[in-house]
Amino acid sequence: MKKRITLIAVVLAVAALATAPIVHARPGSPGRQGMSRRAPGFGLLGHLRHVRQQLDLTDQQAEQIRTIAADLRAQNAQYRDQLRGGRKGVADVLLANPADVAAAQAVLDQRAATERLVKQNRLNATAKALGVLSADQRARLRTLIAERAERRERRERP
Repeated sequence: MKKRITLIAVVLAVAALATAPIVHARPGSPGRQGMSRRAPGFGLLGHLRHVRQQLDLTDQQAEQIRTIAADLRAQNAQYRDQLRGGRKGVADVLLANPADVAAAQAVLDQRAATERLVKQNRLNATAKALGVLSADQRARLRTLIAERAERRERRERP
């Protein structure tokens, strides 16, 4: 059961990385996309010890992926605080001056630009990590993702 849950989490994380969701959405919020807090910044790598067995990763591959994840965390560290401010920054601007919609929009625009940078960094790291895998391993991962999507679709149907 634990392996199944881990596999599901890994497949979801890889799918989330492929679609580059908003990084700091609250987990469990309906209608919001985001990474689990358990695997900050790079979901696939947060569960590497479990994926490693399923994809038959070598020690060298696992270490390369760990390095990519560490680099991504370091690269995105500067943006975390900016993104955590969220709506509070907009609210602060509007509370100070309700007529200053342009300043509030500037805060939103800055946040969107920061989110885009974080997403681009995650996308690049995902591409690097997938580049570490052999063609056979990527095919197995594709199969795992497809199986997970099929199970989720069956659950969502009435």
